[in-house]
Amino acid sequence: MITLSRKLVRTLRSMFRRAGDGSRHVQPPVLFEANASGLTVQCHSGRTVVSHQLPGPHPDARLAVALRDMAEFEGGRDQPVTLRGDGDSVIAEWVEAGIPQHRTFDAIDCTGLSAPVLPPDMVPLGADAFAELAEVAKCCADDRLKYGLDCLQLRGRQGLAAATDTRHLLVTSGFPWPWQDNLLIPKTALFASSELANLGPVRAGRTEDHVVFAAGPWTLWLPIEKELRFPEYESIIPDMAYAPTKVSFTTDDRQFLRQTIGKLPQIEGTEHAVTVHCNGHVAVRGRGETGPVTELVLSNSSVQGEEVRVNMDRGFLLRAAQLGLSQMGVWKNSAPVLAADDRHQYVWQPLCPDLAIGPDPEAVTIRSPVATVAKSQELSKPGVIAATAMPAPPRIAEPVPKEGTTENPAIDPLAEAEALRDKLRESLGQINRVITGLKRQKRQQRFVRTLLSRMPMREVA
Repeated sequence: MITLSRKLVRTLRSMFRRAGDGSRHVQPPVLFEANASGLTVQCHSGRTVVSHQLPGPHPDARLAVALRDMAEFEGGRDQPVTLRGDGDSVIAEWVEAGIPQHRTFDAIDCTGLSAPVLPPDMVPLGADAFAELAEVAKCCADDRLKYGLDCLQLRGRQGLAAATDTRHLLVTSGFPWPWQDNLLIPKTALFASSELANLGPVRAGRTEDHVVFAAGPWTLWLPIEKELRFPEYESIIPDMAYAPTKVSFTTDDRQFLRQTIGKLPQIEGTEHAVTVHCNGHVAVRGRGETGPVTELVLSNSSVQGEEVRVNMDRGFLLRAAQLGLSQMGVWKNSAPVLAADDRHQYVWQPLCPDLAIGPDPEAVTIRSPVATVAKSQELSKPGVIAATAMPAPPRIAEPVPKEGTTENPAIDPLAEAEALRDKLRESLGQINRVITGLKRQKRQQRFVRTLLSRMPMREVA
């Protein structure tokens, strides 16, 4: 007989589901094994094994059920549930709202179920290892093509983890892998699970067939893909030192991008394109089917080098901001864009340069809030280019009309220009509505003509 809490069963089921490929038709077996040293619960999903260790003495017992059966006796509270074998069945018993509950499931033969061996030389990676690997895994392809693009490459000698789907590439350093060669492991949603967060240092090692990660009560065995290849990506990563245009993003502007870039207008079928214009300042522009260009100006970031406009997928720029990358190198002639910091190199391919959006005097401009002195001190760090603050223009006193005259004060040209812009924008909206109505009327007329041409006509005597 095995006893554990229904809340733990829910946590286990959530983790075990992440170990699979998401198919509802494949239900991996879950092994419950108890003895004097504790309770071990293992899910065997193909060659991937996930194990949870609950310390403390338990009566000897060993049984297995299908993963889907755990949904019947999981719960949100620390109420105990008891599992016991009964021939070819497993019986789950618990009390809910004072009423005894019983469920019977088909038992799974657990003769061949056992966790792989643990490597003897596991080394600590750091408490953020799972979070970093989860970010790398986001660059994996969904499907396996010629190369193992749905895998992460772990480079032992260089201490790197990398993934790419040929559209973007993320390389993260700082992993003291306890091996020297390069290994491929399949991408997994386990790295991003909340159950693995805040468990302290992560340990890693390898066996002949698996890369093993352990943290807290959890142990993961991920299979090594020995028959797959991974592209040699070094040649496509440009050198930031030779970038003709370098951008330095502040923390405030990265936060501003994360909040606003997804709201920029876009034209359907343009791969969420935005234009990044570097010309002494950084502007990010988007254009919709109708209406004016919308422009985000990063008030606190700075640019060094040549002027350049690059058309890119906004998702990649957003990803760079989410990763907290402070530097970006931009090249002309459709060369890859590089965003980096001390630990990460994130590279993506820009879109067609002919579709880059140029400056527009009618653009709607949204500026990021100017950082305070305390927040802007990061620009004074080595390697970060400080933005030069422009002095405020002197205020010109308005002429005062002479006493006894009816002369009007001087007209503010900026206010007049803004009023004219608003009128033109309103006129543009009216023109677009008229054009839309004319197109709709033309389609209706075409439909009527087509319908009449297909109707049989009776001959008139």
